[in-house]
Amino acid sequence: MSDDLIIVHDTECLEAAHNVKTIYRSMLTILGFTVQEPKSDNNSYAIKAQNVAFLICGPETFKNKLVCDALEQAITGKKNIVLLQWIATCPTLTEVFDGAPEAHRETLTGKKNVVYVPDLLDQCNDLLLTCLKLSDQEKVDQIREAKSRQVMDDILRFGAKV
Repeated sequence: MSDDLIIVHDTECLEAAHNVKTIYRSMLTILGFTVQEPKSDNNSYAIKAQNVAFLICGPETFKNKLVCDALEQAITGKKNIVLLQWIATCPTLTEVFDGAPEAHRETLTGKKNVVYVPDLLDQCNDLLLTCLKLSDQEKVDQIREAKSRQVMDDILRFGAKV
């Protein structure tokens, strides 16, 4: 069984390695959904998942050879590509697209984009789930609804105490 998502990141950037682990850990809380554990020491990415997310932490992301190889595999394999913009270190995507290979710039500009904010990981993960193509979408939707109900219950229970 392959994972539902692989997150590709610039392996030469320490910030990206830290951020991808943070996102990975937060996504482990979503039951019924699997994400491939990121490894910073890879020589290449084997793109087997249906969904490929590229974590963008700066304008040099697509200048990394591993990221470019993974992008090529994702495009030729007709995978669902999502861009994860880490807003704390990458305020605009135009600089990132300028650094991407010429052949893939047009493809990247048309892809879905999820802005990641360190303080709002759960909400960002929910938004990411809506962008993914999943084999068992119903199960993930049920889990998200249960999580939403739990949040509302917590608000009602703890919000009334003054």
